[in-house]
Amino acid sequence: QTVSREGAIDPVNTVEPIRDKRQIDAIRKILAAQNLRDAAWFTLGINSGLRIGDLLHLTVGDVRETPTKWRDRIRVTEQKTGKTKDFPLSASA
Repeated sequence: QTVSREGAIDPVNTVEPIRDKRQIDAIRKILAAQNLRDAAWFTLGINSGLRIGDLLHLTVGDVRETPTKWRDRIRVTEQKTGKTKDFPLSASA
């Protein structure tokens, strides 16, 4: 845990990755029932390993070529490291 100067615990630094497949599937199902966009972000994030900040900077144009055609690959420059990640997009992403 990280504590600020004011003595408050920073919740961003206390987040642990989700490693249990059952939890991942449950979260994906809940999100899909409530909000398709959030479910897509979660699926992309969990499958790509991108940080939330990098996911939030994506635009529709980053993943879709035309209104009816999705891209086969996506390229993202990570904010934290400056490294470029290039990876395929699956139908589930």
